[in-house]
Amino acid sequence: MKVLKVFVEEGGKVQAGDPLVQFDDETIKLKLNLVRSEIKEAEAALANINYLIQNKEQLIKEEKVSETEAEGFDLRLNWYQSTADRAKAEVDLYEHTGDMSQINSPIGGIVTFKSVDEGVSVTQDQKLIEVARMDPIHFVFSVSSDEATALSKVQSISVKFPLIPNQDFTAEVASVGAEAKAELGGVPVRLKINNPDFNLKGDMAGDVLIRTQANKKAFMVPEFVLKKTDKSYFVFKVEDGKAKKVFVDLAETPSNGTALVVKGLVEKDVLVSDSDEDVKDGDSVQLKLRKRKMKKCCLAFFLLLSSVVFAENPIEYFSTTSPKIHYFKIQPSQAHLDILLSAGGLTASEFRKRNKSNLVINGGFFDLEGKSLGLIIRHGQEVNTLRKNSWPIFLLGGKKSQEAFIVSREEWERNQKQYGDVQLALQVGPRLVVDRRVQTFKESTVDRRSAIGVTPDGAVMIAMSEQPLWLKEWATVLAKYCTQALNLDGGGSSQISFHDKGVSFDIDGDTPVPNAVSVAY
Repeated sequence: MKVLKVFVEEGGKVQAGDPLVQFDDETIKLKLNLVRSEIKEAEAALANINYLIQNKEQLIKEEKVSETEAEGFDLRLNWYQSTADRAKAEVDLYEHTGDMSQINSPIGGIVTFKSVDEGVSVTQDQKLIEVARMDPIHFVFSVSSDEATALSKVQSISVKFPLIPNQDFTAEVASVGAEAKAELGGVPVRLKINNPDFNLKGDMAGDVLIRTQANKKAFMVPEFVLKKTDKSYFVFKVEDGKAKKVFVDLAETPSNGTALVVKGLVEKDVLVSDSDEDVKDGDSVQLKLRKRKMKKCCLAFFLLLSSVVFAENPIEYFSTTSPKIHYFKIQPSQAHLDILLSAGGLTASEFRKRNKSNLVINGGFFDLEGKSLGLIIRHGQEVNTLRKNSWPIFLLGGKKSQEAFIVSREEWERNQKQYGDVQLALQVGPRLVVDRRVQTFKESTVDRRSAIGVTPDGAVMIAMSEQPLWLKEWATVLAKYCTQALNLDGGGSSQISFHDKGVSFDIDGDTPVPNAVSVAY
């Protein structure tokens, strides 16, 4: 049948009862008349073949038909019967379709599929339009087993979506999984969120904030300070110059070289670590043992955020799990930032090991031959030339060349001298955040992302998202921490390598890169 009018487009919103598609009535009527004629012809043929079958012996005797012809009567009967049945079925279909010359949406939601246009003919089994119910919408995330138990005490659950930055959504727990799922990294939790305006889409990433009645303090500690019995964990803390054995409760199994202690420690405790000998309860603690302070974090209030500060080092690392993003906050006056180069290209981990850095993230763009594109200044010397395009510049200049800036290419060309002795510069882009305002973008792809930024207190923020994000999503999450932020090369180039005594990991990209940003301390 022929489509007369299509009322919707893919991605559009519809309410229950809204028209979706309208068919040509004249086409249906012509088809119906044609099929009814086929039924009449088939029924006449059936009557004739039934007469021949009933009188087959007499007709053969009178030599009006041959025995060979008579043998084919049953086949002809079956053929005419199937023709009549098919035609009657088509009549039923067209008569039903005549009552449905316009199809309306049975539910409110989003048009997720459309394969029909006006003026085309469609078949009986063809899928034309699909509408997905979007109110309420379900949002799934994962938590540890201990955190899942705490959900029984939930007072309220709030969800923020980076693509809708000015609105918080209240969610209701629809279900909590019975056990952890390896593919999800924890116990699955399904939330139900009212979505009457269909602003939320199924592929959006969000941040979950859970407030519970309990307000516990938790402490991030390096995994190597933990000792384990068959059923318990314990640590040795320093008390009056001696090692004291203390049993502790963990929020979850240690991972990525760290653990969250929720019971057994207080904020000013100093732990025994880095000893080559077995420590026993009551042993004297020598001053040569490293002391490592713990960073307090609030487990009950931010289940998706983990944080660790290395007290001896000018860096703070934290991460979020939804979306999965790694953040590093660096004090440029206390660390050495550099642009590393390789003519043949290296991975982030290869750069880090070669240069004995603590942190390396991929840097700027490069061409198909692996040659870096855009301005690069290293150790105060220009090693790659400025490109006359829209790419901005990250630089370290100002007082003692330890102040971080992100400036436009035009600003750099006009006022380069005002930034003092610039020791490091990298031209890349686009700018994601300017004065804490998320910029607008011409979105093309959703990819893994890398970025460098400046925080309100002048620190340098380095970040990488393992989860593919749109630029607007990427900029929105960075605006929570940065007054200025600049996108680094992304997609297959995004990669990061970090090594510290407490936390170490490598996230590889799909390709080596010719330049990278390095932090050493």
